[in-house]
Amino acid sequence: MTNCSKILLSKSNRPARYLTKSLVRTALTCRRKLVYAVQPDVYPPCREKVDDPIIRRLSEEGERFGKYCQSLFPHGVEINPIRVTKKKNDAVVKDKLHIEGEEFVGDRVALTRRALLGEDESDIQRVTLFEGAVTNGNFYVQPDILDKIVHLPQHNENQYDTNGEYSTDHRIELRVIEVKSKSWDSRQSIDSKMWNANKKSIKANHLPNLLDVAFQTLVVRRAFPNFRVTSWLMMPDKAKVWKAPSSDKRIKTDPPPTVADTQSLIKESVAVLLNVDELVEKALATNVTYPGSENGNTFQRVVEKWAQDMNEEDL
Repeated sequence: MTNCSKILLSKSNRPARYLTKSLVRTALTCRRKLVYAVQPDVYPPCREKVDDPIIRRLSEEGERFGKYCQSLFPHGVEINPIRVTKKKNDAVVKDKLHIEGEEFVGDRVALTRRALLGEDESDIQRVTLFEGAVTNGNFYVQPDILDKIVHLPQHNENQYDTNGEYSTDHRIELRVIEVKSKSWDSRQSIDSKMWNANKKSIKANHLPNLLDVAFQTLVVRRAFPNFRVTSWLMMPDKAKVWKAPSSDKRIKTDPPPTVADTQSLIKESVAVLLNVDELVEKALATNVTYPGSENGNTFQRVVEKWAQDMNEEDL
């Protein structure tokens, strides 16, 4: 994910900084590293790169699995801002933006918001975005997949308000899907693999991934308060055996496929899509510890404090 930390202008005319998912991960290992990461002019990063073949292979495998997961949403659109320029002959040329900074992030955020909202927030069109960008305050996230799903009314009495009118509250679901190359075994349950006894806490080996999706859910939820934002992890399922898709299972993309169509594709793939709403709520409300942390601060409070501290004069 592009790590854009300079976007807005603060009162001192210094570009304000965004707290991103990668910066959160960095700060959880050591709070001081956040200071180094957001002030490269004061603390120049090490330019010497170590070519570790294991790390390189893991990175390549992660990218391949990410592209594979995108293929399971054939109607999906990658958010990739373009700059419109003109040559001397007045021919219009569209160039992809490969820069970091205010223009790039602004375009990406605007494109994402326009795609999700359509003409208005009740647009019934399903929309799936890859690498869309969402901001709220000094938070910036770029979820792997954002999937907007409109649940049409079933006309039962529970869906009507006190005035007898159909309630549209949370009729639109926005799924935040975090793709991870860490394998999962669907023969086992989330309760047994991710929760400690009696669901009092999250198992340590799954906590980093859940904090990733929790941070993104927090930001997306605040940016789109009229949507019901849900949290998902998409991972390779070692309980499945890969097989080539049959030609008669191709999904049409216009109109967009239904959720059932997508579920069918995922079921026949080597991936699994897990709903982690309950785990994310626990992660947001759980006290987190990291080198130099203070007792009694929840993850949600900690990231809010970090975002604020990043933009103080004396970081």
